[in-house]
Amino acid sequence: MPDQLNNYEILIVDDEKKICNIINSLLSVKYSVSIAYTASEAIELISKNKFDILITDLKLPDGSGIDILRYAKERDSHIEVIIITGYAALDS
Repeated sequence: MPDQLNNYEILIVDDEKKICNIINSLLSVKYSVSIAYTASEAIELISKNKFDILITDLKLPDGSGIDILRYAKERDSHIEVIIITGYAALDS
């Protein structure tokens, strides 16, 4: 029986390529990983693919991780979401 963990699709969204590369290098060993560097790229990928897990930065140059989360949850309410940020406070 194949390892079902390998079937998970993960989307990483962050405008910092270094962060994406670090997360990707850790997760791609066992999971299928896609990367988006902007909110618009993320929305496009989510509209065309089914992801099990979304890892998104809170603040992106062209949008918010919260907007991406909402869009992803509208498409699939079962998607798990992890929000990351380099900011010490959530208020802007």
